[in-house]
Order: sequence, then structure tokens, then C-alpha cells
Amino acid sequence: MLWKSVTVLILLFWSIMTALLVQHTYFPDNGELAEVPVNAVLHRVVQNRQRLAIASALLHEPNLFVIDEPMVGQDPVHAKTVKQELKARSHAGMTILMSTHLLNVAEELADRIGMLHRGKLIAHGTMDELRTQFERQGAKLKDIFLEMVAPSDD
Repeated sequence: MLWKSVTVLILLFWSIMTALLVQHTYFPDNGELAEVPVNAVLHRVVQNRQRLAIASALLHEPNLFVIDEPMVGQDPVHAKTVKQELKARSHAGMTILMSTHLLNVAEELADRIGMLHRGKLIAHGTMDELRTQFERQGAKLKDIFLEMVAPSDD
């Protein structure tokens, strides 16, 4: 139970620091404090908050991990790290339920994919199963999805 207390303290500290950074619009740059626009600070805060949330959720090594839009706000370096960590956890037996609008991320990370359109499940399966079902061998998930939701000419 110690990790819960530590996590709460870290999140509390982070919230206080975030409030101070946003209030004063100062952000460390090359070891010195420099005044920057609030939107630059907010962007950095969102990135760091998301990284902290992912790390805290994985800290206790759950059997099931539910995550929404894990790549939003991540720069390429951190997105790669998140992808590697999710893949490693999945291979180690963790069940990961991820929602994303980035179909390339779903295609890269998911063993099984469920596609929703207007609140309804319109297809599900592995990439190979989806390609076979829609007769699109070698197609990208994005192309399969766009073909499925395209208005019919009827």
C-alpha cells in the first residue's frame, strides 16, 4: 500500500508545481529560468502529466491496463518509449485495452482490433482477419476503415 501513498504525494507535488509554472509562466530552459508564453508551458505540462499518469498506472503492474489516446501530446521520442513499454507489457501477459483515433498506432500495437463508427462496433479481429474479411490483402487499417465507412453509391 506504500506505492499508493507515494503516488498520491507525487501527483500532489506535480499539481502544485504545475500551478506555479502556469501562474508565473516560467519554465527551465538550459538550466536558467526564462519567461515563455503560457501555451508553451501548458503543452509541456500536458506532455508530462500524461507521462506521469501512464507511469503511475503501470507502477503496480496491473493485469489489465485501460488507456485512452496514449500518444496524444507525445513527442516522437516519448511516443516510441510508450509504444515499447506497452508492447513489452503485453508480451509479458498484461491485457491492454487502448482506444485511439490514430489507426497507425492501433495497427502497430494491437493484437486484436475493434473498430467503432458512430458508436457501433463495425468490425473486429486481427489485422490479417480484417484484411481477409474485407478482401484487402496488404492494406493499412486506415484504408480498410475508410472503405467501410464511405457512403455507398446506392
